Amino acid sequence: MDKRCIKQGFSYDFSRPGIFTVERPAGNTIGHIYPSIRYFLNDQPVTNLFGEDASPKIVDLADIAIAAYLADRVSPRREPSTTAQMWPRRFELVLGVRCREFWSSPERHEALEKLFSFLTDDEWNLSFVEPGGIDRLEGTQREFRLPPKNVPRVALFSGGLDSYAGVAGVLDADRDSDLVIVSAATNYRHIAGQRKQVEILRGLPRPAELIHRVVEFGIKWHDSDDAIQESSQRTRGLVFLILGSIAALNSRAHRLEIYENGVGAINLPMDASQIGSMNSRSVNPLTLIALERLISDAAEADFCIVNMCLGVTKGEMCTRIPRAALEGIAATFSCDGFPVRRSGKPQCGVCTSCLLRRMALEAAGLAGYDSSDGYGIDLTCDTSTPSEKQLNPLRAMEWQAELIRHAIGSRDPWTELSLIYPMLPVIAAELSQGPNANQTSIERDLVALYTRHVAEWEGFSARGHLSDFRRHRLAA
Repeated sequence: MDKRCIKQGFSYDFSRPGIFTVERPAGNTIGHIYPSIRYFLNDQPVTNLFGEDASPKIVDLADIAIAAYLADRVSPRREPSTTAQMWPRRFELVLGVRCREFWSSPERHEALEKLFSFLTDDEWNLSFVEPGGIDRLEGTQREFRLPPKNVPRVALFSGGLDSYAGVAGVLDADRDSDLVIVSAATNYRHIAGQRKQVEILRGLPRPAELIHRVVEFGIKWHDSDDAIQESSQRTRGLVFLILGSIAALNSRAHRLEIYENGVGAINLPMDASQIGSMNSRSVNPLTLIALERLISDAAEADFCIVNMCLGVTKGEMCTRIPRAALEGIAATFSCDGFPVRRSGKPQCGVCTSCLLRRMALEAAGLAGYDSSDGYGIDLTCDTSTPSEKQLNPLRAMEWQAELIRHAIGSRDPWTELSLIYPMLPVIAAELSQGPNANQTSIERDLVALYTRHVAEWEGFSARGHLSDFRRHRLAA
């Protein structure tokens, strides 16, 4: 067997709070530098949101998620990791949990491993033990804040354009409901951006309250320059979702709202080189369905996670931002590498996330609220001179748009889309299991969503840089 096809193995022990030890099987190089690694999860703002402690099973779920994230982060994939053979890894995790018997049941055990595998394409083997040391929640200061008179709405707030547009739209359309928004971040730049946006949102005229909770988590490196980390970090979004869900449960809401445009949530491959979780599945409908089942089980009550914008394009989301909140657009961030380490230019301008952001703002007629000065490369400018490598994401997005355009122009758009993107019929089938859902209507709505998305793409000014690319393809 080709050794490159053997999954690279990583083994970690998370039985003690705040620290995990690194085993060193073949291929795990980080253990030679850091035999043990300290980390932090300051989730008290949500585990004790209104003076009531989260249940042990739910706190366990947060610990399980942070362990998966940390293991994912410190375990670099093989290079080049752009092939089916190089991408997957194998994980062995020992997890200290308060409710060992509950999580060790075969059904829950398997559900967690399947969810992690779906997010990362890796093999996960989890084992549960009694936690050692002092529980990390012992001695934390409780906040005795009275809960709202009525059950509030609870939503995630990442600081990206989608979440800002979603929250701004809700605050404007539903002025009488209190709203709890939950942010999670691993660096100060994210937190500062989120708080700046919240200041603007609090200026919107409404009688109800906007409550912002920030959770910080990450690794306490001794020397970050020595740490080789995995850039994809596909489990990061799972931590956000669980922290938001804890806030919803403590608010008696039993429902978490997220605001992510449908095209970005489903996140279809841009080209044939992208396989499986090379495209993030953090808010994919299948992820949300699997996670809400786990949370409902742990909470012993029905719980749902709802993407309020699944049927909406990114451009359409931007049109929901009320005029009084438009100034906050400039404070949002979308770049895959945010914050880019370039003075005064926190976003690269060439990754697919930057391009979708700029396309959406153009489609909504709001490009003037997003200065090009914040981008390393401005592809919306005809005089910019990007390198061939910097144009690759734009070309991949053009290729995807052509495939979708061809499918929706056929006699049977849904069948054609399903042949190109096999995940779509799986998503439609799962969504159709919900109350009052109809699979035919879901299929029709997804076709309409991608039709509108392609129309937004065709009007995007940055496509002017593709003229040479098109001539090359025609010549070929």
